[in-house]
Order: sequence, then structure tokens, then C-alpha cells
Amino acid sequence: MSDTTSPANWATSLTDGRLTPRYAWRQPLKAARQWLAQARFGRDELSRDLRVVPKEVAEVLERLAESPQGKKDDNLYSYGGHLQSQRVAALAELAVSLHPGDIVEIGVNRGFTTMLLAPIAARHGRKVIAVDPWIAGTQNCQGFEFEEFMRNTAPWRDAVEIWKMSSFAPEAFDRMGGRPLAFAFVDGLHTFDACMSDFRLVGHAAGLIAADDVRYNREVALALRISARRLARRAFHLPTMREGYLLPC
Repeated sequence: MSDTTSPANWATSLTDGRLTPRYAWRQPLKAARQWLAQARFGRDELSRDLRVVPKEVAEVLERLAESPQGKKDDNLYSYGGHLQSQRVAALAELAVSLHPGDIVEIGVNRGFTTMLLAPIAARHGRKVIAVDPWIAGTQNCQGFEFEEFMRNTAPWRDAVEIWKMSSFAPEAFDRMGGRPLAFAFVDGLHTFDACMSDFRLVGHAAGLIAADDVRYNREVALALRISARRLARRAFHLPTMREGYLLPC
């Protein structure tokens, strides 16, 4: 079995979310649902050209670019993520300076990214809507994370609005639908169906929608591409970054 965490294999580990015969053979039910979603909504190309993004966004991405040394030292999953939270925070600040509305973070865990977003929301008189069920046994949750999140974000309590629920819950859609949003960061359950749902939940954001782990997760990348077409946005990702973006058109 090949070691997909080895730098030598990263070129083949990168994904643009395409459905392949091998994937369809190994995951026939998932592939069928994803093919039907493509047939219904279409699929945007995953642009990797900085010239397609607004100038001020490109400046943030260039200023907070990942070090080439990291590709040599890191594994598949950490490469491209060292400055991810800083990029997300800088782009959130840019978004709230340009657009009305709040910031959404789906998949909060212990609140490390929230600790960067909350001061931005406080400075601009906005809120960070933190959406996470914090259920032990689910993805990356052992049971202590909510308490740690509360301690980590305590200094900005007035700027953080906690939605302790699944992002798939009807209540989340009811509450989010009428809420003006400036920016969203999607880092919840990393399955195709979950990502499609999360992108739809925050699809009305006036600014960027960021999504974690596009670099190596085929289902996240495909959901990004289909959601771009579905939401009349543009899918964007640089191979040196772990996250990808839905750009307003």
C-alpha cells in the first residue's frame, strides 16, 4: 500500500473533486448521489488562477502564502494549513469592511479560529455565529471541546452567538435564512452531503465563503464546485492552501 502522507505522493493526492471510475466503483451510492447533483446543478471549474479573485483578496492570499519549506516537512493533511486561520481572519475582516452582516463559522470545535474572528466581529459591531453540535463521538469531538471553546472565547462573549446544533437542523436554516452575512467559514462534517448542505446554509453571504480541506478531500472539493454553480459563485483554490473559496460573481 502506498503512503499517501509522503511528500512524494502529494501530486497524486491533490484533488479537484472529479468523479473517477475508481471512486465510482469503490463508492457506488455516493458516486450516484454526486452524479445526480452534478446533473441537476452543474459543476463549476475549480480555478487556480489568482487573476480571477478581487485584487484585495489576492493581496491577502499572497501576503499569507504558505512557506515552500512546509511542503517538504509536513504531511498531506497539515500542508497548506499553517496560516489558514490567519487567511480566514484577514478575509473575514475584509468582508465585514465591505459588506453588512455577520460572520458564520460552521464546525467550531475548541474555538481556535473563533478566537481570531471574534475580535474582528467586536470591532465592527458584528457577531460570529458559531455553529456546532459538540456531540462526543462525532468528527473530532471527544466531549471536552465545548467547555474549552467557552473558556477560549470568554473575552469576546458579547460578539459570539452560539448555536449548539447541527448545521443540518431545520432550525439552523430557519434562523440563518433571514440573517445578513458578510463572510462564512465551513469546517463541519467533511462529507459531500454535509458540505452541500452547509454551502446552501450560508450561500447568501455577501462576501467570501471559505471551506477547509479542499486540497485533499475529494468530496469537499466536489461539493465546492457544484455549489459554485448552484449559488452562482466561482470556485477557487490554490494548491498551496488547504482551504478553498466560493467567490461572489
